[in-house]
Amino acid sequence: MLRSLPALRQALSQMEQIILTQSAAAAFEAADLVPAYRVRETEDVGREARLLASAVAILAERVVRLENAYGRWRPFEPGPYFDLRPQHAALMCEIEERGNLVHVRLYADLLSPSVRAAERFCVEQFFPAVRSASTGTSMGSAIARLNELREQIWPKMQARLARVEQVLTKTVSILTESGHVCFMVAWGAAEERRRTI
Repeated sequence: MLRSLPALRQALSQMEQIILTQSAAAAFEAADLVPAYRVRETEDVGREARLLASAVAILAERVVRLENAYGRWRPFEPGPYFDLRPQHAALMCEIEERGNLVHVRLYADLLSPSVRAAERFCVEQFFPAVRSASTGTSMGSAIARLNELREQIWPKMQARLARVEQVLTKTVSILTESGHVCFMVAWGAAEERRRTI
């Protein structure tokens, strides 16, 4: 499931081996987000980053407070705790419980409309085009599909990835420059990159 930028990059590096039938973004968008986490689509990267930073800050604060709240939840339910609908909790949360400890991994990238657009394009258009180009019935049709992939589809994928990179970089800058302690304590970007690579 492609629910973060590192996962999307890894999938693109292994595109011939990846078979995805459903978009995580499509599943995510099937249910309405609670207002605190809504990030409106906008052409302005800075505006999207500010809205995303606000939503991520709420999640980060809840992660930090989880230490005091966990003992009261038997069994722990990430949806109600983080105020996420079941579909969103299933896509955004990984929970490992060990006795009195809980390890929570949140994938907040899907809150970004740019991330969802890139993931949907990748799963619904890019990967099918790659499969189609690699399974051409004749040499001429395979070459035509490869040319289309190189000239039309790949540049669109790159543009979406560049936009995602801008939004997420700006979001992290907003949160770190503001000194948002909860975000810095909960931020696991380095771990996510290691796990997906």
